[in-house]
Amino acid sequence: MNKITEGTGLIDHYIFRKMVYFILKVFKFKNIHPNYIVLFNFVFAVFCFLLIISKYYIYAIMGSFLFIFFDMFDLLDGAVARVYNKTSKFGAFFDGLMDVVSEILILLAVGFYFNFVFEVLLLLLFVLFVIYFSMRVKDIYQIKERQLNIFDVKKNTFIDKIKYLIILCTRNDSRKIILCLGIVLGNFYLIFVYWGGLYVLALLNSISVILKEK
Repeated sequence: MNKITEGTGLIDHYIFRKMVYFILKVFKFKNIHPNYIVLFNFVFAVFCFLLIISKYYIYAIMGSFLFIFFDMFDLLDGAVARVYNKTSKFGAFFDGLMDVVSEILILLAVGFYFNFVFEVLLLLLFVLFVIYFSMRVKDIYQIKERQLNIFDVKKNTFIDKIKYLIILCTRNDSRKIILCLGIVLGNFYLIFVYWGGLYVLALLNSISVILKEK
């Protein structure tokens, strides 16, 4: 169980980690390279994309709901890599790249579903800028990327609780839930404002790193 990433989100930690542990015990995956699981996960995201752009309400809900399980497969490939000593720099890069591409793909599907393609394209340009800016900041200041574990965050003071809430709301599973809720409620701006706010926070975080280094 300790080989499976923890703390990425509440659903990831309390549900998907246990599901991945069960899958590993049953199917082993000893002879399957983790990069193949990453590829499968991307195909899974494409399937969700096709369901959403069908513009049928039920299919769109199915696609957005199924996309929540993207995180479970994401945990699986990392666990397989660590359990069978198949970790590599390329694998980590490939996994991260497919995560970003998959989320972008689903956001595009949302744009097609709500007929707000132009707005989504503007949002994606902003997202890509923030991702590039963040990567450059990490490269320049040689910062190793580490996703903050929500269980490492103290909740003693009011500020700590606010910080915990913000981190919880920006986790991978939270992003998928908001996307699903937006489609269920027929509210495009719930998704648009959430993603915009998410990457504004990421941009501010990168700027704060620059200011601290100076």
